[in-house]
Amino acid sequence: MIDTASSLIKEFSSLGHEIGYHWEQTEYLSSVDSTKFKTVSGRRRQQLQELTGRPCNGFRAPIFSVPIASKTDLALFHSTLAEIGFKYSSSLILSGKRLSNLVAFNQGCFRWPSGLIEIPVPSLLDKLALPFLGGIYFRYLPRKILNSRINSIRAARPNAELWTYFHPYDFDWQEGYVRFPHRGAFASALLSANRKRSVRDLEWLLKTFRFNKPFLDRLEEISSRSLPAWDAIK
Repeated sequence: MIDTASSLIKEFSSLGHEIGYHWEQTEYLSSVDSTKFKTVSGRRRQQLQELTGRPCNGFRAPIFSVPIASKTDLALFHSTLAEIGFKYSSSLILSGKRLSNLVAFNQGCFRWPSGLIEIPVPSLLDKLALPFLGGIYFRYLPRKILNSRINSIRAARPNAELWTYFHPYDFDWQEGYVRFPHRGAFASALLSANRKRSVRDLEWLLKTFRFNKPFLDRLEEISSRSLPAWDAIK
């Protein structure tokens, strides 16, 4: 993407959008060699900074696939992100099911031992790892449920940062059925259908709720908070 769409990246950056890094392809990071991950990510981060003239501080793992075999694996992975130069990650869905009951957390921001800030993925339920504010979940869930969950997180979790995410195909409603890589026929049908609603519901979301600046512009403010430390989470 960086090699083939450099002009598009520059254009988005010039419009005020933050440019982060999302790995090379849609694959589980548990299958990627750690040395390769560090080398490639470092090179790509530098390319993005040279293209945009702005820091590339944010990272998000493909398919939210951070290594979750143990708390040690999690800490080591995020130490690597800090060594590469990232300041925050938004890759972890914190729920009992997702982490195999390793940790119960309140979905608020926290710090890794390396100092890296984690901005967790908002999930539909505390024990159900569904990233409801983006992608396929967003366009299938009723607005009443979206509205209720957003308000409940805002009320109960002062450190929470609510954010949404989409892929280009989420809005390409004229494309029709596509067999997506690494997806079966049924999953591809779900991903292909109902895409026109993504546009309508995103417009509803932007009109209904107040949004802050991009993470990059708010990083200093988030960093200044008294955030919980991962070491203290039991």
